[in-house]
Amino acid sequence: MRKAKIENGVVVNVALFDPDNMPEWAVEWVDAPGNVSAGDLFDGVAFTKPVVVVTSDQVNTERDRRLVSGFPFPRPDGDVWEFQSDDQSTKRITGAATLAGFALVNGTQPGDLLWFDPVTPFAWILEDNRAVPVDAPTMLEIGKAAASWEGRHVFAAKALKNMDPIPADFTDDKYWPK
Repeated sequence: MRKAKIENGVVVNVALFDPDNMPEWAVEWVDAPGNVSAGDLFDGVAFTKPVVVVTSDQVNTERDRRLVSGFPFPRPDGDVWEFQSDDQSTKRITGAATLAGFALVNGTQPGDLLWFDPVTPFAWILEDNRAVPVDAPTMLEIGKAAASWEGRHVFAAKALKNMDPIPADFTDDKYWPK
């Protein structure tokens, strides 16, 4: 026999009991169907699941958590570079991409790794701590990928916040860019 302990209209415990050997303390508990769990509501007659109200602030928090989780940069050779995307890393990527754009305007060619410093080939340290050589056109593409990552998350959050109600499973990957 499945029974639920109710306090102030809320299920606080659910347990299985042998009906022939019911503890005295559980006699007043309410018979409960299999789908009842702690946190459910009971009005004296029926059990209901609580309504979860998700706020825009919760969506913003999830968006921000995802924004700083790093972003992928697929390469033509099939490798995928993973970039850090915390605020400081994003500033560094934006700065390097801007300088790469200037270098390209000034005639830097694809494959030239001395576009940033005439002595030291330019490299970027990925999330996995690998240092990879990066020419100016690639750095510009990385900057675009970082901006796209942020923009797609901002618009995914906007779409969620426009839903009425916002889905309780708003943190599910299905709502967010990959």
